[in-house]
Amino acid sequence: MEKNRNFFLNQPFPAYKRGYELFSYSYLPKKITVFGLEKANQDIYNASFLDELLEKTVITKNFEEVVGRKIYKIYQGTCSFSEREKEVYRIAVKEFDKIRRKYFAAYGNARKDSMFRILQQLLLLLKICADPSLAYEYDSNEVPTKVKKAIRLLQMWKYEKVAIGVRRIEVADSYYRYLKQAFPERQIFYITGDKVPCKQRQRIVEKLRKTENGILLSTQQSLSESMNIDDVDKIILPELHYNHAAMEQYYFRFIRYTSRNFKQVVFLIYENSIEVTC
Repeated sequence: MEKNRNFFLNQPFPAYKRGYELFSYSYLPKKITVFGLEKANQDIYNASFLDELLEKTVITKNFEEVVGRKIYKIYQGTCSFSEREKEVYRIAVKEFDKIRRKYFAAYGNARKDSMFRILQQLLLLLKICADPSLAYEYDSNEVPTKVKKAIRLLQMWKYEKVAIGVRRIEVADSYYRYLKQAFPERQIFYITGDKVPCKQRQRIVEKLRKTENGILLSTQQSLSESMNIDDVDKIILPELHYNHAAMEQYYFRFIRYTSRNFKQVVFLIYENSIEVTC
């Protein structure tokens, strides 16, 4: 076997593509299949050396450790179901099979339908908690309790910019109608991913900055990670996500390393509902 000296031993990997290639050769080399093709696999070579390298180079810190101070606080704004809202929620829990096809199409496969049943029920319960008036079973003209709670917070913060983030476009549309009725004098900036291109979203945010008490209503996923909206100190989330990291990506558009003002994040939740466990 031929032996050659490695002149790059213990030297840093170079930057960019060349460094990536050398890293792959050292720890994740590709194998040649019987057909003469390269195949990537999950085998890790020199694992002990890789562990030692990662211990020295990967630094994990949370937001507070990097900033050096706590600059935000998360609050839970709880509200109770009205009688009609409680009945809609009860139907979704107890009689889901009766109403399922109003909200979800059949897969045409009994096994798939059975597998997705629990997930679909969870999604429906979260949707009802976001805005019960969107449910087919809601037969009242009353403004939902959670929307009233959001309106009261906006009234309390009447001289401040406020951001409201929901997950579904239909929920955003519904909140927009309620807020326009409640605050005809305040500017409401509305952003959803399907209707507003990226450049236009940035222009909308610039207009928001020039207002005293503008309201930014958007779907949580429509604000890209590159957006820095440090001007907003009050954030309301009426619609929760079962994945908390997905919600963090939204409200950290307003909580930045350079933030000087203290931020308040309010999760609006219904008591005795699935949201309590989110």
